[in-house]
Amino acid sequence: MAREQLKWVINLFCRWVLISVFLIVIPITKGEASVSSRENTSDERSSYEHSSDDKPISSIRTVAFDDSNPSIILGSHLQYAVDRSGLWSLDDVLDIENDSHFTNVLDPIPSFGFTDKPHWFRLILKYEGELEEVTKELELAYPLLEFIDYYEINHEGVNRNVLGGKNRDLMGPDIKSRSFVVRIHLKRGETKKIMIKVAGQAMLNLPYYLWDISA
Repeated sequence: MAREQLKWVINLFCRWVLISVFLIVIPITKGEASVSSRENTSDERSSYEHSSDDKPISSIRTVAFDDSNPSIILGSHLQYAVDRSGLWSLDDVLDIENDSHFTNVLDPIPSFGFTDKPHWFRLILKYEGELEEVTKELELAYPLLEFIDYYEINHEGVNRNVLGGKNRDLMGPDIKSRSFVVRIHLKRGETKKIMIKVAGQAMLNLPYYLWDISA
């Protein structure tokens, strides 16, 4: 009888030990997996430029639209270059010899993680609709961007420069908003090059949209 009671106590103790180990090890494993996942995500974001389309850029991307396109997500149409020196001017990035610095963005809403390096973005907009002229809104819908320099360039050169970002006066852009919003006017068949410099020390996310003003 005493031997059976001893076996029962030993079995109960072993079960308790196994349950305790299970309750301790599983949360730790989950925590490590979570940390690893966060670290991998951070690494992916910080190395975004290496996971993009690294083919040499021969020409700037063009987004052609007509009257059937009330809104367009522009992220995956952009090209970007990282100014590691922090000294590039608009003339520098417009220089055809610097095309090799630009990389195609692949994601509709690109994210570059935390950065203190200025990033330049570019694309061309072309209106192919039936109206004589259209007015659209370009929105950078991420209010934490600190400094935004917007350049609008037509065949005659730079015809507009708008400064914005959360560290600047909200009255700079066309619309007083937490986001950066400017209006662009395009005649039928007209093209305009858009250059945007984003700088500061923050997370760099770029949800970039083209809207109808009535949308």
